[in-house]
Amino acid sequence: MSDPLNLPAGHRLVQLSKDLGKPFPPTVQQARVIEYPLAPLLVVAGAGSGKTTTMAMRVASLVAENQVQPEEVLGLTFTRKATANLDHDIRTLLSRVKSTDVVLPPTIRTYDAFASELAKEYGMRIGANTDAHLITAGQAQQLMQQIVRSAPGDYSLLDLNIQSLAAHARTLAVEMRNNLLDVDETRTELLRYSMEVATQLAPEKPPRSANAATRKLAAFAKTNSTSQLAPLIDMGMTMTAEAGNVIISLISRYLLLDLIEEYQQRKVELGVSEFADHTALAVDIAQLPDVHQALRNRYRLVLLDEFQDTSVAQLHLLRSLFGNGHAVTAVGDPHQAIYGWRGASAQALADFRDTFGGSEPVTQLELTYTFRNAKSILDLANHTAQPLREMGTIDVHPLAVPPSAQDGQTRIAIAPSEREEFETVAHAITTLWQPHRGETIAVLCRTNQTLRKVAQLLHDREIPCK
Repeated sequence: MSDPLNLPAGHRLVQLSKDLGKPFPPTVQQARVIEYPLAPLLVVAGAGSGKTTTMAMRVASLVAENQVQPEEVLGLTFTRKATANLDHDIRTLLSRVKSTDVVLPPTIRTYDAFASELAKEYGMRIGANTDAHLITAGQAQQLMQQIVRSAPGDYSLLDLNIQSLAAHARTLAVEMRNNLLDVDETRTELLRYSMEVATQLAPEKPPRSANAATRKLAAFAKTNSTSQLAPLIDMGMTMTAEAGNVIISLISRYLLLDLIEEYQQRKVELGVSEFADHTALAVDIAQLPDVHQALRNRYRLVLLDEFQDTSVAQLHLLRSLFGNGHAVTAVGDPHQAIYGWRGASAQALADFRDTFGGSEPVTQLELTYTFRNAKSILDLANHTAQPLREMGTIDVHPLAVPPSAQDGQTRIAIAPSEREEFETVAHAITTLWQPHRGETIAVLCRTNQTLRKVAQLLHDREIPCK
């Protein structure tokens, strides 16, 4: 194809997109994804490159060619909003392909919901309580707070109130579940790692005087001198303040494990569970040969959205069920990985490429044309992301704009205070916003707290925002 962006007028997808009521035909890159056969496929899709439309068109095209039936399609993504969008796009296109309502529609779920359904349907096979009540994050936090209040241990080293201590403990509990770790193996591995770190940080000569970290450890040692932590505490008391704080952080994590052990036991006693528990159960369920085969037969085409954000447990589950050459289309962008705090990693994309193909290598395609940004904004984004491209294990090319894109403007402002920074943002919005044209403006901030402050300032200026 000579045109790197547009399909030839006679291409079948041009006509199919018209039949489906799409305002524009797919690009050449999108067409390669849409028409790819039923085999493992990795799609590196940049921001604003039309990945949701491409996935929906892939389903519609394969159904139109009678390669799959609608009910044989499984689509997984992370949020309920993304699920609703993908489900709506696929159902809309399928209704036009089939010229009638789809009687048995595709299964479009969040990753958590899919794991929960597996746990519910097959949990009894591995002795799980399938009637366990799914609790909310707030209810889980309340349960952990109850445990913290009655805990007999010494948690003074963490220097946290009950609410904060419970929040830290529950966060670690979820991280452990997402990484398929139980308390005993975490306790053993964390102690081994902590001693290794302490050995590396140990000074040749102890500091001449005590510092805040060594004093804190000395006070803690009075009630913990006989515990497994005693050697680590002793080493920490010979260190500089900076090194001592590292040891305090490691000991603090170790102390949380007693709370987590009680938390896991209490959930079983109460007959309650969390999404992370369901995913861990689903991983065990996926090892049952008949279940594994039944799901591969049920879903001949699997779409995995935002694959770079899958946790260790989710990756293990999906690889167990749909690895070894099944028709899985994984879509992601290593530059948009946002769930590292719970065990997700952009490395998941490389793992997919290396482990899902069975005996054949997995094909990697890309969507690099973005229709969301002006050229100058994209130039800045590409420049900012260059270090990520250099260190990544997946080839990611810079994003490009179509010839019709506007140049746009990029401005940088440095304000002397946070308040004046917000004022600068509000002034720019007031100047640029033209609500009668149906345009929207996005404001990005590093924290939710900052977003709330900006939103309040916009409300004060009677600028609607959400």
